[in-house]
Amino acid sequence: MKIAVLSESFLMGGLETRLKGIFKRVQGHEVCLVVKNYDKSNTGLFDDIRISAMDKQSIKRALQSVCPDIVDVHPFNSLIEGAAACMELGLPYVATIHGPYINSQYIKALEGAKCVFAVSEEVESQVRLLAKNANVIVLRNGIDLERFKPVYAGPGGKTAVIARLGDDKYPGVKKCLDAFPMADVIGTGTMLNNLQKEYSSARFLGYKDIAEHFGEYGADYSLIAGMGRVALEGIAMGYPVLLVGYDGIKGFITPESFERLSYRNFSGRGEPNTDIDELFPPNKKLRDMLRKNHDEKKIASQYFDIIEKLFK
Repeated sequence: MKIAVLSESFLMGGLETRLKGIFKRVQGHEVCLVVKNYDKSNTGLFDDIRISAMDKQSIKRALQSVCPDIVDVHPFNSLIEGAAACMELGLPYVATIHGPYINSQYIKALEGAKCVFAVSEEVESQVRLLAKNANVIVLRNGIDLERFKPVYAGPGGKTAVIARLGDDKYPGVKKCLDAFPMADVIGTGTMLNNLQKEYSSARFLGYKDIAEHFGEYGADYSLIAGMGRVALEGIAMGYPVLLVGYDGIKGFITPESFERLSYRNFSGRGEPNTDIDELFPPNKKLRDMLRKNHDEKKIASQYFDIIEKLFK
């Protein structure tokens, strides 16, 4: 089976990490990327790459040159235009919604898909509410538990604040650095310079491969602060994890809060901001909970099982 992945960008972020986690485990299928912008160092798992604008006619030409059996379509405009191109070409497609950003423009694309993968129950409920005839399946983001091994060595170490330093996450990162002004900040983005000026005691490390960085320096840290995939990676490595939302600190992830926070993909949406009075000790039960629904191997296996059943 030949799968064409259609995305506006393939650079460095959650979408790319999710797709790499799935397609590095591909067996017996050929995978091609159709993309507008991409990072050459980040695309080694694809058998072929086609550069295309993201209007319908350009996408049609790219897909005709690839001749896929299935198209895996991702937002934003690439989903709307890509779905229209697939419909006109008679190509079956699946779609993935990575966050709660959909609106009425997506309805036709979502309802025309063989299935819509939602990364959380929050996203699933929004898709069902908007596109009532869509076939929605929750397929969470996964973590490679073989790369992200427990490295936590105990209290007394540094705090790592890990985030994309863009406008949307800036308020939450600021609140976190107010609480931990000497933290190591891992990540980059448009607000990096502002944060460097405001928090001169913090150490800004830029982008890091998290598994590699903590594999080497893990014993130096006692706390990881972040959201989404960062939270999952911190749990996998055995650390206490402080959930940092878009607008502030939401508190430590505990076995009691794990499922509730997973519902919104550990974004912190809907959670009140809180003050940090004491450090929550790590709990091994959290890694077992992570393994149940966020093991990358299981996510990839579920993805290919669903694709193969849909297109038999």
